[in-house]
Amino acid sequence: MFDFTGVGWGQIFAWMIGGVGSIFATQYVIQAIVSTKDNKTAKRSCFYVSSLMIPFGLMAALIGMCSAMLYTGIKSIDAFPPLIAHMPTYSAALVVIGLAGAQFGGISANTLASATLALKDFYDPFFNKEKNDRKSVIFVKLAIVIIGFLPLVLALYADKILLIAFLGKALRATLAVIVLMCFYAPKFGTSRGALLGVILSVISTISWFLAGNPYSIDSSYFALLSPLLTMSVSQLFKSSQPRVASVTPSN
Repeated sequence: MFDFTGVGWGQIFAWMIGGVGSIFATQYVIQAIVSTKDNKTAKRSCFYVSSLMIPFGLMAALIGMCSAMLYTGIKSIDAFPPLIAHMPTYSAALVVIGLAGAQFGGISANTLASATLALKDFYDPFFNKEKNDRKSVIFVKLAIVIIGFLPLVLALYADKILLIAFLGKALRATLAVIVLMCFYAPKFGTSRGALLGVILSVISTISWFLAGNPYSIDSSYFALLSPLLTMSVSQLFKSSQPRVASVTPSN
């Protein structure tokens, strides 16, 4: 269990893509980065945040290794609860409080962000063009209820929770690519190319995942390469468009 490359480099890089991508596509992380005082500090903070994935990954792996040694043959999804149950009361209480705080914070942030995006990008432009506040509030309330309960219903029929959770992290890697390009290559590609990259990533990543990751290629690579592909194509078309020379009127 101390073999660092036992799962293979392909899987290791896929986990890195999903893990780092999920950080850069997390709402409160992005809010913290964009609130920095200048571009240099924002870029440097990206490296700080991504470097935190290393100790986090090692600690998570250590928990699994301890559970595997203490409870032989236990499933990975069941490793954490028995370990907490056998911890000292004070330590177990801190762990449970930390888990509850992280879950409630993450759920509320994701639910509110999803409902707001649905309102701003879909409902108001197409169904509430007059910007009626009462209609917007009603839609947000309904969206929050649906977005809050839908994952619970889907979880009842999910038998591979860890893989599905990792799929969600992989999909957020697409947004991370776009965010990083905004920092380091803001003039590369177009907004339409970014949108098509997100659409292509969702379709290709989920399809490859449902197919069982053929040829031992993880679906995370599709989430990483899809926006790069569409942004590169949009950049080529943008560069090939003829520039219109400006004419300065003479006196």
